[in-house]
Amino acid sequence: MSGVILPYVEEKLYELPQTIPFEEDNFFHGSLVTEWENVKDNLNVKNNYGLKLMNFRTVIRNDGTYELLEMRIQENLHEYTVSYAINLSDDGKRLEVSRHKFKTEDSFWSYNEQYLEAEFILDKIDLITEPMLHEHGMKSYEIMTDGQRVNYGVRNNIKYQIDTAGKHRLDNSDLPVNGIMASVCGSNKGLNEHGYIDQCDSSMDFILDLIKEDASLVLQEDTLLSVARNHSSEIDHWLREHSGTHIAEEREGDYVLIKDGVEEIVSFESYAKELSDTPKMQLNFDEGKQQWEVRVSNRFGNAPHTMEFTIHNETKEINNLQFY
Repeated sequence: MSGVILPYVEEKLYELPQTIPFEEDNFFHGSLVTEWENVKDNLNVKNNYGLKLMNFRTVIRNDGTYELLEMRIQENLHEYTVSYAINLSDDGKRLEVSRHKFKTEDSFWSYNEQYLEAEFILDKIDLITEPMLHEHGMKSYEIMTDGQRVNYGVRNNIKYQIDTAGKHRLDNSDLPVNGIMASVCGSNKGLNEHGYIDQCDSSMDFILDLIKEDASLVLQEDTLLSVARNHSSEIDHWLREHSGTHIAEEREGDYVLIKDGVEEIVSFESYAKELSDTPKMQLNFDEGKQQWEVRVSNRFGNAPHTMEFTIHNETKEINNLQFY
């Protein structure tokens, strides 16, 4: 797991640890997205932005029974950051959740933007099925990811692309690719005292949400947002939430604009004008850093109404993502 250094930080326990029953205590039969939604419901978490997976680790038997489950999720808010530590209970039937709050002097403290939304990554891990692991014939498996999108080019590892169509072998000729790397370790031996696998009898890399882009693609106003949303689930989520019926709707002859849950019926002329003017995008190219500075705003839909980020002209790496 990548280290995170917080300057001038005070950490305190947000609340007493809570125990939440599993919806389904089998990796193959259940859904990690469902488990995370259940945690959010139990903790009354309403935020849909900034909940990023920083670390995921699980050990399962070959029948899908959990031996270990660890998730670290961070919620990036304006004035502080909340850290969620989610662990499997000793009896393997529940999740134990602790929350800590970090206060900083900078109200827009942000971490590495290569980390992605927890729900987005867990949805990709949910694609790992029993047959994908069983063909390797191990008694137990350990799956780990730090939740970052990376440019992957490891040539001496066995590697597979995992998507909705299944599991596909990647050759060195396919590299490099962009995706979320999850390391998978299989063992026919027992686990150590901490519930981890000490030595792998089989190891491979699973590449989740793989993206292959035309290396010659030049970032410019008409391509920038489509590339950025491919590299950031949060950008994609904000753009979807600020388009279509989330912001406007033609309904039985009426023209409706929607802002923060309030609907306003307007004339066709106003409807057409307002929609033609949104979203507003401001761009600035920093020659020294070779990156685009992007500001996108839409006064319709639900808050936050403005999004800012930088995107590197060559690597397409997203940084400094903020919503307000």
